[in-house]
Amino acid sequence: ITMETESLYRVRWLVDSSVSDPNDVVQFRLRANQQEVWSNWCREVFSYNQHAPAAGSPKYYEITFDPSDYLRGASSPQIPLVQTPLVITFDILSFELFDDTSSWIYLDKATVEEVTISP
Repeated sequence: ITMETESLYRVRWLVDSSVSDPNDVVQFRLRANQQEVWSNWCREVFSYNQHAPAAGSPKYYEITFDPSDYLRGASSPQIPLVQTPLVITFDILSFELFDDTSSWIYLDKATVEEVTISP
């Protein structure tokens, strides 16, 4: 996905699982990686306090970001802003001892959209 500079973006992931108790879901990570400048935005979902989705009750997780912040360095404000590719990823972590590692976690949908934020 190519991002335009001077724009704000939101990535939304819709995630579901195969376990009835969200505290048993394996931990997972959602990332938006900006390749040209080696930057990323990350959202980790831990398997406690009902943060993860239960079976049949998918949840949305979001990251909103401004890619221009990483394209224009503080020491070089004259560097022109360019289009940069964005790669979105979905990783399973499962570091918790009590996670149900035989369960499934599903990425139902991922969307990237340009957004406007009003103060």
